[in-house]
Amino acid sequence: MTRLKGAYLNSVDPKGRISVPARFRKALESDGHQTFVLTSGFDPCLLLYPPDQWRKVEAWLDSLPIEQRAWRNLVRRFAAYAHDVAFDKQGRITVPPVLKEYAKLDREVLVIGVFDRLELWNPSLFDEHVKASEAFDERHAPEAFRK
Repeated sequence: MTRLKGAYLNSVDPKGRISVPARFRKALESDGHQTFVLTSGFDPCLLLYPPDQWRKVEAWLDSLPIEQRAWRNLVRRFAAYAHDVAFDKQGRITVPPVLKEYAKLDREVLVIGVFDRLELWNPSLFDEHVKASEAFDERHAPEAFRK
């Protein structure tokens, strides 16, 4: 699969449909996939996974010790919010209302390629998230980034 990167600002129509940029659609469909998995993220955003990447997420979730409440809740959250979606003829996906509300998507959405998935953000929440992470301590970055 082609690695996804870049960011595009798009609109959310009244029916909750989001146009996925053609560049991302081509990369996602290049492996012959017709449906994808849309779910909540750890941050207030949505994650769109191709099926092969979603299977990796499911394998990780299956490996968690569900006898611990925190892990059970995490597994439930990912499973409860996961929806299969497909591109329509105009390259849009429909975001279920529960996910639209979770990510606080209104009129605009920032579609970001994050290597193996897409993230869908409310643009102002993304800006807040980026500003909060500017305090990232560079000691945590690999050596190559500190030069």
